[in-house]
Amino acid sequence: MFVYRFGPFFVKVIFPSGTVDLEKKAKRWYKHVLVDHVTTIDHVSYLSRWDLCPDLIPPTEDRILWQETKLELQSIFNINLWGSWNPDSFDANLQLQGGCRLDSHTHFKMWEFVQRISLYPKIVNSRAFMLHCVALLINGKVSLFMGPSGAGKSTIAEKAIESGYQVLTDDTALLMFDSQDQLTAWATPYPSKSGLIGLAGSFPVSRFYVLKHSPQVEIKPLPRNIFARSLLERIFETQYSSHVFGFKSKGLGKDVFQKIYHFANLVTKKYTAEQFGFSLDTTLKDIFE
Repeated sequence: MFVYRFGPFFVKVIFPSGTVDLEKKAKRWYKHVLVDHVTTIDHVSYLSRWDLCPDLIPPTEDRILWQETKLELQSIFNINLWGSWNPDSFDANLQLQGGCRLDSHTHFKMWEFVQRISLYPKIVNSRAFMLHCVALLINGKVSLFMGPSGAGKSTIAEKAIESGYQVLTDDTALLMFDSQDQLTAWATPYPSKSGLIGLAGSFPVSRFYVLKHSPQVEIKPLPRNIFARSLLERIFETQYSSHVFGFKSKGLGKDVFQKIYHFANLVTKKYTAEQFGFSLDTTLKDIFE
């Protein structure tokens, strides 16, 4: 058992018997967010089963079944997941069976997937959501850079560091609405392929950008419908291997999807987005200062 911090939330993880090795690895993966003493626990993630079996045969398509607050998932990525959530506290009881390679990277991705899914109902009911993006701290406020794989998010993060800016996260940000529907951004525990660990603390969000490769710097307003589509795509990317909380879901899964859709609509009313075209020669400091 241990407790880690996820944005403003304190999460307790309880492991099944016989998984001492997994607990040791998880503590190593999350050493930057582990908490020794805390008076309030916001979410409990109980892993009642953790079974990795390389001989598992994946289905040809995802099978996601919701019954009220219970989930059965068979993923084409060779993950079987059973979950149930307390309808009041949204604490989760999760069982995982995986048929992937038994290497350290696979263990980490499985662990990360389970933690994301465990937390989703809790955070959306706290008016928060996860976004796959690069979040840069510029003059005390956060600028968010979105785009599909290959759009240049990692390059933007590298250029930001070269220009002396701090990177809140280069993988997944937690965004939370305040009472005025303004967004605050937090880093999540998830390191990206670069291994970058996000900054501690929370910061107000100032603007959104959607990345595009361009021979020269090009920044122009983005229509709201394109902004909304890009935002939703990047939110759903944070579910990883399957759209567990998708538009075809029922029960709790449908509730989470509807809140995500509402949040995206609210963001595009409160904020504007710009298309940010850049090349490998672009220097961010010249643009933002």
